[in-house]
Amino acid sequence: MSDSPIFVTVVGRQILQEQLNEKRRRYKEICDERTVAHELSGDGWHDNPHFNYLQQMEATATREIAALNGLLARARMFRVANGCRPLDRVALGSVVTVLICDLPTGDETLRTFEIVGFQETQADAGRLAYNVPLVAGVMGLEVGDSVEVRLPTGQSKSRLRRFMKTRRCCLRERQFPRNLRCK
Repeated sequence: MSDSPIFVTVVGRQILQEQLNEKRRRYKEICDERTVAHELSGDGWHDNPHFNYLQQMEATATREIAALNGLLARARMFRVANGCRPLDRVALGSVVTVLICDLPTGDETLRTFEIVGFQETQADAGRLAYNVPLVAGVMGLEVGDSVEVRLPTGQSKSRLRRFMKTRRCCLRERQFPRNLRCK
């Protein structure tokens, strides 16, 4: 497990906390069910596959709770006010338009998105987390800069086209045509 910080917004921290609360609730249910399974079997684990299964579920839940606690311990808050977004280099809170060229096919896609915190991606809403491969590749770029990025769909070349001052601009930009052909 890494000790490096993760960056989240208020909403991102709340999402992590809700996930942790749900895991803790589920852990308690598993423990209660395991107790019943133990009492019904007489000696605990002999000839009781359901009890063994519940022990494994409990161990998994314990690991998941520890992982979420670790994420929350590493979480560092960041806030970006509209009108105060980074406009010189791509950073947390930037709203950017990127031209993505799929290198094997030559297909180009123009995408506008806001860069948000760890695990806060909402692709349909134009929000991508900074740790998503596309965003991680363009972090630090200036307008006109290009970088090759390995995406789940294959190798691509991404060029930063522009910055936007507000999230509202990002929403209007989503009405533009998105798929183009390389010329």
